[in-house]
Amino acid sequence: MILFKGKESEVLAFYTLAALIALFVAVWSFQTGTVAVQGGKNVTTAYLFFLYIVLFTALFLFLIYLLRERVQLIVFFFELFFLFITALFLFSIISDFAGIAWAGFLTLGRLLFPENRIFRNTSVAIIAGVSSGLLGASLSPVVALILYVLMILYDFASVFLTGHMVKLAKSIEKGIGRGDLVALGGGDLVLPMLFATSLLPYNPFSAILATFMAVAGVYITFRFLRLFNRPLPALPYIGAIQLSFTALSLFLPILFR
Repeated sequence: MILFKGKESEVLAFYTLAALIALFVAVWSFQTGTVAVQGGKNVTTAYLFFLYIVLFTALFLFLIYLLRERVQLIVFFFELFFLFITALFLFSIISDFAGIAWAGFLTLGRLLFPENRIFRNTSVAIIAGVSSGLLGASLSPVVALILYVLMILYDFASVFLTGHMVKLAKSIEKGIGRGDLVALGGGDLVLPMLFATSLLPYNPFSAILATFMAVAGVYITFRFLRLFNRPLPALPYIGAIQLSFTALSLFLPILFR
């Protein structure tokens, strides 16, 4: 589990960057015929992904129970690995040299300056952006939507009913919610962008609208966070804004033909 962290404006800026990376990677994937997931048009894939996420979360909670503080170190080194791989992939689209140079620079910067928010949020933006762009380009909108809705319900339950997602976030990152700093999970970018990028070959306008409505949803989430002054699940707020406006963009042209 990786988290954007910083002032609201910082998190919103890096979230936007990650969303644009996802769009870029998805367009590249469609143009080159790259398929990251086989069976991406089969609705069973959505349920399998959801099951994997729940099982992974359960395993992670068990590791927290066993390893306590050492979990943070394990997560950090996994993040470094995925940062190098995704940055190498992203910048290699430009050139092999750019891929190696930027992947090395960003990974080394993250390792040497772990408290630097620019390196940290850039890391999350690249990992989440590349992952959602590649996966979203492999899924049909129906599959992406089913997974998205399941995760919205899961996010709501894990914060308000069981509370385990709050425990998970606090075990990885200390000091969440103190002062003027906020945190936002990488999954709060991946799920909305899976849906947005899956729309690209069918309706590019709706895909772009869905992308910016996800950013708007994060802004709304921060407003509610200030209002309630307690941990909140971001996906329900992001999903409500994104899915509502996307549905309007898809169905209004049909109604007014």
